[in-house]
Amino acid sequence: MLESYIRNVLLAYLYSMEASKRMGYKEYSAMFADALIQIGIHDHTPHDCRHTFTSLLDRYGASEICSRKLLGHTARDAHERYIHKSIEDLREANCMIP
Repeated sequence: MLESYIRNVLLAYLYSMEASKRMGYKEYSAMFADALIQIGIHDHTPHDCRHTFTSLLDRYGASEICSRKLLGHTARDAHERYIHKSIEDLREANCMIP
């Protein structure tokens, strides 16, 4: 159900090239919140997804340049604020040292 909602409603607007069909952040946020409620997730924002996306790119080895371009970051310090490391990530990094 959520997959269908995303495919038929959200993506139709987000990837539309016609200016008349573009959705503002406020409208998108409302649709995003409705979709999350449908699957039982509360207190999450579209902006939270940027943090998750950045952390996943980092975890799976995407280059910093690619990651920054995908997120639209130009400054390194802005980009680093989005990367969150878990205790397990830190343990794995520590174990890399012979």
